[in-house]
Amino acid sequence: MKISKIFEEKGEVFFRNIEEKITLNILKKKNIIISLGGGSFLNKKIQKEILDNHTSFWLYWDRTVIINRIKKSSKRPIAHKLTLFELNHLIKKRSNIYSKALYKIDCNGLSKKEVVKKIFDIYETN
Repeated sequence: MKISKIFEEKGEVFFRNIEEKITLNILKKKNIIISLGGGSFLNKKIQKEILDNHTSFWLYWDRTVIINRIKKSSKRPIAHKLTLFELNHLIKKRSNIYSKALYKIDCNGLSKKEVVKKIFDIYETN
């Protein structure tokens, strides 16, 4: 079932509970790379596990880039229905939390390949 459908039929709380269980279970594994959705790192248990036991990267883009990517996407059940003002507020609020990640990578103007190289370079030097 698509995430947007889960949000619609079961609600965000239901989704976040499943997300927490699955993510914490995956984080028990070693030598893996996972990419979290925008709301995952907001969860205190997930955040603590990541910050205490894993290498974390915040892939940072300017707000305008983020807004242009998500404003009309139905794959983003929270952001999809927000006004521009509300979306800016959400990004600002989440950025304060995302900034707790161990590393911040400024992705503005970079290709996917360049972002991966930056992550790899940081990971290999630590």
